[in-house]
Amino acid sequence: MLNKLVRIGRDAELRTTSSGHSVVGLACVYDIGFGDKKKPQWLEAVIWGKQAEALAPFLLKGAQVVIYADDVELETFTKGDGSQGSKLKCRVVNIDLTDKKD
Repeated sequence: MLNKLVRIGRDAELRTTSSGHSVVGLACVYDIGFGDKKKPQWLEAVIWGKQAEALAPFLLKGAQVVIYADDVELETFTKGDGSQGSKLKCRVVNIDLTDKKD
């Protein structure tokens, strides 16, 4: 299981599958390394069901959240220019909203 403090990279996208299930797609980012060697690590996360419907309005670009994720995998693909790329993907089990709103 992955537990990580992340920033949301773009507003959450709430969709409904053809079978009627709700799903939210998230682009999350966190930093790897320290000082001059720090670099961003992007993570593509999904939230399913009622939890997705309830959280979508709060998952806005720039918000900090703690995600508890399962089914973490590294997906590799070929980019348009022929080079290899990869991305981390996961399924969110639980999420804690850390930003305080007035």
